[in-house]
Amino acid sequence: MPSASTVSVQQQIKIAEIPAKACHVVAHAAPGPHEPKELCEGARQATPSPGLISELRKQQSKQRQIRNRTDHAADTVTIGPTGSVDYPVPSQCNSLFSVPSLGISNPDRFTTCSASQWDIYTWTTDNDGDTEITGEVYVTDYQWILYSPSLTGSWIHELAMYNSNGWGDLSEGAELSISNLCDTNQSTCLAAELEPAGSNDGTPTFFANDTTENDFVWQGFDAGPASTVGTTVANSIDSLDGFLGVWFQSPTYGFGVIENGSYDGQSGTMPGRCDNVLTTTDACVNEDNIPTLTYDSTKNPLVAPVAQHIYNAQQAGALSIQWGVPGGSLLTRDTSASDIAANRTAACGSVTVPTGDSCDEFPMASTYQGASFSGPGNFSTAIVPKSANDSQGGLTGGFYSANRVIDGDPFYVLAILPNGTPSW
Repeated sequence: MPSASTVSVQQQIKIAEIPAKACHVVAHAAPGPHEPKELCEGARQATPSPGLISELRKQQSKQRQIRNRTDHAADTVTIGPTGSVDYPVPSQCNSLFSVPSLGISNPDRFTTCSASQWDIYTWTTDNDGDTEITGEVYVTDYQWILYSPSLTGSWIHELAMYNSNGWGDLSEGAELSISNLCDTNQSTCLAAELEPAGSNDGTPTFFANDTTENDFVWQGFDAGPASTVGTTVANSIDSLDGFLGVWFQSPTYGFGVIENGSYDGQSGTMPGRCDNVLTTTDACVNEDNIPTLTYDSTKNPLVAPVAQHIYNAQQAGALSIQWGVPGGSLLTRDTSASDIAANRTAACGSVTVPTGDSCDEFPMASTYQGASFSGPGNFSTAIVPKSANDSQGGLTGGFYSANRVIDGDPFYVLAILPNGTPSW
């Protein structure tokens, strides 16, 4: 997602027929149009700051519309949680959290980070249908998911809230109720609140302005076929996409929930996947992160001949396609035994291999880009010591297991020569 500070996004809020002097609160994330779901009674009167008021349009027909307006840029808010949190903010998220940017980042296979900004405001409408904003506050929410092989079929999910630029009715802050999105489909995942107690049940919480002392922590659990919740189904893959986030409401004002994607008021929706394919025990990763398989000769001298082969094959012009290189073509894992055998035959079947040596092929036989798929001119072979190929096999298998790279998962390949020179 582009940074909100560089994108002009117009919001349109459609207001249903309402009684005179009714008050409303709307929360919406930037960017994207959203519609309020409910209204509330009891007008509030306040004098908004002239520099922050959006231009309003009088009612047209039976609907009153707030004029399309440009959201305040994210750089009007101090980005980055600095308050006390139960689980320290992962350093991998710093590139997203420490600059005025919004969106989702996938820094590694076991971490995902999200930053969203919400504009919450109240307004009044008089008998003539004139609408005026009476309060506004920006809420930036920072979320992160931490996966770990030691957390079997589960993960840590933390949320830190930061309010700023409040004025009028919302000059002190805003009251929101927060629920974990796993609660919307408990056949997919479950969430147990760790901090604070009751944070997962939609209990209203007041978020004061200019503080990050608003910290919520859950432990999430896979509840799909790969998990031990219910009947476990072997070789299952459980997608968590769409459920790793939070859901907001504004109970104080009757409604403050937004339309945002498929779920009212959802924020985050970070990627995640659990499986019991690689191991019989369920485990989870951030599948949107594309990992890199590294053959580092400086750390594993035995693999040096293979690293040299891959280094040569990845150079521009060596093959018609630059495989496994950023900007080139990704490799994707193939777990089919028959495909792997066919790739080896296509690459090395006609190669004479001296005793003690081995035929090395690139792309590897365990990919959908192997020789039987890519065809002549799109793969390379080299004679290397058997010990080098054995070393490569161990590194490759370890990479697949550690990163839970299953059939069809993409990845990069990096070769590092004995002198430390990388292939890209």
